[in-house]
Amino acid sequence: MKNIELATALKEFEQENQSKRLSSATVRYYRSFIGQFMRWLPETGDAPIIAADLFKGYKAHLSESKANSISVNTNLRAVRRFFNFCIEREYCLPFKMKLLREERHIKQTFSKDEIGKIFKYEDPSCRESVIAVLLLSTGVRSASLRSVMVRDVSFGDDLIFFRHSKNKEEFSLPIPNGVSQLLEKYIAVHKLSESAWLFPNAAGNRFDDVGLNRFTARYLEQIGINKKGIHIFRHTFARSLIENGCDAITLMRCLNHKSIRQSEQYVALYGRDLRFAVEKYNP
Repeated sequence: MKNIELATALKEFEQENQSKRLSSATVRYYRSFIGQFMRWLPETGDAPIIAADLFKGYKAHLSESKANSISVNTNLRAVRRFFNFCIEREYCLPFKMKLLREERHIKQTFSKDEIGKIFKYEDPSCRESVIAVLLLSTGVRSASLRSVMVRDVSFGDDLIFFRHSKNKEEFSLPIPNGVSQLLEKYIAVHKLSESAWLFPNAAGNRFDDVGLNRFTARYLEQIGINKKGIHIFRHTFARSLIENGCDAITLMRCLNHKSIRQSEQYVALYGRDLRFAVEKYNP
């Protein structure tokens, strides 16, 4: 093993992140939570050793001070990535870094009436309307949608190519023919070139995460929906597929999940098997 101080390892970790060209949101995430970890480090007078005990000690500290397992794990994931970097560089012996078991909660989704409102106000001249329809029709994450350019839409095949994803891999999704026609009209109305962002902000640039969230939230409020967050569209899309009989493998491909376990969580939350069982066997 190589003997190196924690601060030096952290500096190398940040340099590697820069070379990978991580998104600004990801960089802020690592800096924020790893910074909390560095401020927690026990003051023993000696430089702490990069080892399993340090991670476990911080995990115990978070478990005692944080309100729930989700917030603990959000913090730990950043620290775990840093420790994995140290293991890769042989600054630390390999060890398992388990997160806390998270409680499963029903995710917020749009009601059928709210879905009806989104499609009722469909308007190719209204950018926020087209964004809402596309989010509801594909379930893509904010970062994927914000990275789409006009040339990434294939109208002949009713496909959209997404150059940015959580797992760093490009992917494509089919869209209903009606949504494809809406996008074609939207591009024509706004006179967008092939090299333009499909959904630029007011300055013609790419939206950032906060900007798109605010933009979409204002639109939902305008049409009478009191819910916020891009992920609500994703959860609603997943719920709709599952309620109509979509299996976990197909759902995994639609949501661009890296593991089928992620998709199975949606199936467990929204699956119809329990409802069928109740209706069939309930006395």
